[in-house]
Amino acid sequence: MRSIGMGFASLLLGAGIALAEPATITAEAPEVMVEVLQSLGYRAELTKDGEGDPLIRSAASGLKFGIYFYGCEAGSRCTTVQFYLGLELGRTVALSELNDWNRNKRFGVAVLDTDGEPYLKLDLNLDYGGITTPAFEDNLELWERLMADFAEHLQFNEPLSPQEKAAPPAGPLKDL
Repeated sequence: MRSIGMGFASLLLGAGIALAEPATITAEAPEVMVEVLQSLGYRAELTKDGEGDPLIRSAASGLKFGIYFYGCEAGSRCTTVQFYLGLELGRTVALSELNDWNRNKRFGVAVLDTDGEPYLKLDLNLDYGGITTPAFEDNLELWERLMADFAEHLQFNEPLSPQEKAAPPAGPLKDL
């Protein structure tokens, strides 16, 4: 009788854990990703890229970025996303600057685009069930730190005024 009670308790505990699982983010539902971004205070606009695939335009810490969707079939049922930050520096960036970034950073790959401008990218594989909302939020926080570090690495930011130096670091922005 005791083993039946323990088995029933285990079943209830397992069901409770299953009920408490956080929602998942997938590349199949870009509108959900937009809602999550907006709920966290980010500006997020769902548009389409040149191929007709979803594209989310957003910003954080004064930097505009895009979330591109890949592995799509006719603009839907996408499987992966790529966070993308392009910087227009108005100067030539030496490959050694980007190689230095890539050698010293584990996440976020720096490359030159076809126009010779530097950009930073971070890929997320959301296939086969996606990732939990907390894991997505964690990746988003990582992305925001990477963008700020990349801009600083390439000296993208203009010199700050004394008031700006004393201000707390900027968080997600709704308007930019």
